[in-house]
Amino acid sequence: MPLPKMRGPAEAIHELHNIDPSSGLTLHALRQLVNTGEVPCIRCGHKILINMDNLYNYLYGDNTKQEEEIGKRNITPIAIKQA
Repeated sequence: MPLPKMRGPAEAIHELHNIDPSSGLTLHALRQLVNTGEVPCIRCGHKILINMDNLYNYLYGDNTKQEEEIGKRNITPIAIKQA
């Protein structure tokens, strides 16, 4: 079983920009995705490790977690009183 490619946020952005120099994903945006749980990570104290395969899957559109949360949202109708 091969070891996963684990990178810190800065290293992940650097590797991503080596593959696609015109990528619009910034370090701040990646940290936001990690903090909201959109991109899974492993926290070791203050260190954040991102599995690059998970990041690539997220960027390729495998957002199953996000789609599940959208399905849970319900719109509550508000009764409007007419004068």
